[in-house]
Amino acid sequence: MSNIKLVALDLDGTLFNNNSKISSHNLETIRRITAGGIHVVISTGRPFMGLPFDQIKETGIRYAITTNGSAIYEIPTEKCLFENAMEEELVSPIIQYLLTLDIHMDAFIGGKGYSPTQCIAAGEKLTVPSSLKKYITTTRIRLDNILKFIHDNQLKVQKMTLNFYPDENGIPTDRDKT
Repeated sequence: MSNIKLVALDLDGTLFNNNSKISSHNLETIRRITAGGIHVVISTGRPFMGLPFDQIKETGIRYAITTNGSAIYEIPTEKCLFENAMEEELVSPIIQYLLTLDIHMDAFIGGKGYSPTQCIAAGEKLTVPSSLKKYITTTRIRLDNILKFIHDNQLKVQKMTLNFYPDENGIPTDRDKT
């Protein structure tokens, strides 16, 4: 009899293949072990809405640790069971500064990804695997004024992601700015 009670699986670079898909072998293995009473959870840097819901349905996966541990969700109900997010007072000056840089930035709020509209061009220049680039550039809610959105809705930020792209010499942009 196994003493294993829980298996936590990352998505990008682990469970996903190069096309951001979970293999049928892995899906069947997950179904088999959850049917055997072992809990399987997703543990990812992605926000809740970035989970592959269509791929994991009927696998027995009920919980997800998202945004690098800042939120835990019950998948079937979409209920946030735990959140440790940053207050507006902390993130606003940081975001204000980041908006002066030529980078792609995301803010993960309430299980969704948001990105300033001004970051679209920087997102197109990213040198990441094509499936990840597509995910980053197509799944964010674009906002003209992310600071106003956070302030007006009194939101907390679960996580910030900064994506740099290389210049013509292969050096990440804005690396030396202070």
